[in-house]
Parts: sequence; structure tokens; C-alpha cells
Amino acid sequence: FVNFGKEEFKELQKALERRDRGEVSGYIGEVLHRLCEGNDVLKKLAPNLHKNTVFHCTRIPRIDIIDYVSRITFNSNCPNICFILSLAYIDRLSEDSSEVHIFVNSLTAHRLLVSTLLVAVKFIYASEGDYSPHFGESHYKELEAVTGISVSDLRSLEFHLLQALDRN
Repeated sequence: FVNFGKEEFKELQKALERRDRGEVSGYIGEVLHRLCEGNDVLKKLAPNLHKNTVFHCTRIPRIDIIDYVSRITFNSNCPNICFILSLAYIDRLSEDSSEVHIFVNSLTAHRLLVSTLLVAVKFIYASEGDYSPHFGESHYKELEAVTGISVSDLRSLEFHLLQALDRN
């Protein structure tokens, strides 16, 4: 996305908003599911290879990542472009060359998804000059209800994500 000009990015955003939310949700869920599957196997083979981060859950969530993406998609007003940005952020943080390498697996995917979506939503609305509904307490409360992650944890995840992105 860095190589996109403002007009090109707006065109991409418009094209994505014309796509069916279920289609976008299915694509994002499948990408994250496959990442988790492959990396879960690696984690079993080399359990001490990657250190735990704030994005790690203590246990694998009961809802799989595909259903979690779907829940967020259909119970929030998150624009489709934000799901694509979320994947771009996750990709950036999971690169081996990344200073803050975050291993995407079944213990991290849910919290990474939510925190990257939170940042992506703020980026999109701020780029349009709209700051009001997406930065207040009510936005965090809505996310808490949809994701099951407390407001304080959402704020902490957002803070740590922004720090990690800043270092990359």
C-alpha cells in the first residue's frame, strides 16, 4: 500500500466496498486459517523458537479464526478495506526480517486481527478527516462486545501494535 498514490488507494477502497462482505470475510479468514495451520505445526516442532508477546492468548480461543473474522465482519461497521490493511499489517509484523517478529498462529491470530483492524479503521477514517465515532469509548465498547476482548486489553494491544509497526 505504500506504493499507492492517494487516488489509487481511494479506487481500491471503492472497489473493495462493492465486494460482498461475506466474500471478503471468507478470503481473510481463509488466509489467516492457513497461516495458523502451518505455523501451529512449526510451533510444535520448535516450541521455544518464538517468544510470547502481548498478542498471545493463554489458550487457543474456542472460536476458530474463520468464524471470528465472520463475526467481526457482520457485527461491526468495519469497511472491507480495513480487512486488507489488517493483513498488510500482520504480514509486515510476521516477516522474518522484521525487528519485532510476531509469529502468527492459533494463539496470536485473533488478537492480532482485532488490533490491526482497530488501527486500520482509525487510519481509514482519519485519512477521510473523520475522527469522531472511531476514537471514543463507545467504539471500544462495541469492539469489546463483538470480539470478547476487554476495552483495557484492546487499548493495550493497539498501543503495542503501534509500537511494533513504528519499529518496522
